[in-house]
Amino acid sequence: MMCPACFTMFDSKQCLLKKSGEQLHIPMVYFMELMGLVLGFEPVELGMNMHRVETDLFIEKWHERSGHLESARQYFDFADLRRCYECAACIDDCHVTKSIPRFEPNRIIGDILHGKLDEVIRS
Repeated sequence: MMCPACFTMFDSKQCLLKKSGEQLHIPMVYFMELMGLVLGFEPVELGMNMHRVETDLFIEKWHERSGHLESARQYFDFADLRRCYECAACIDDCHVTKSIPRFEPNRIIGDILHGKLDEVIRS
């Protein structure tokens, strides 16, 4: 999911549906969490253990396939990353950025574009 508001709605509403008898159990994964996983962060470092819909099966499959994803760091689509960076809508429109000022997705994308991948991973 790209939008943190949508992520929150889909994650939390499934909990409410469960109370009314629906059993969807569709794990929601936010775009920045996926990016963090690609960059080598552990799910707990990304807060994925705090989702309302458990992500354990997703994480298990992710780790099974992570060997294939190690090379992803070398193959970012820089045209897409540049469009993302230049859009910069997240600076003014992102609810998460407004409520957590240290969360700066545009800076992260910019750092990746400028070859600062190791700094992004460390931060």
